[in-house]
Amino acid sequence: NEVAVDPQVIRASPEWQEFERRYPVDERALDYFACSPSAVRARVIAEFRPNHEGEADYSKPFMSFVKLCRGMAQWPNSGGHGDGANGAYAYNQGKVPDE
Repeated sequence: NEVAVDPQVIRASPEWQEFERRYPVDERALDYFACSPSAVRARVIAEFRPNHEGEADYSKPFMSFVKLCRGMAQWPNSGGHGDGANGAYAYNQGKVPDE
């Protein structure tokens, strides 16, 4: 198991700065993200696409997507808990798979 990363370390990374400019989130969402494995964090940064752009706060959909990606990492072949790219695609179409 990986150790959580300090949110300040994430905040200092250029990838996160670019991401947060486009999709601002609150401290709680960043903390939840920071506690995720590095593969989950990378996937979230690469694949998070909310239904609407230009919002002031994406914390809720962001946290839902982090949770979805964590589930897919934990249960990569388990249908309802995510089925790889198909689970992320369904989320990005506004259809979060049942948990």
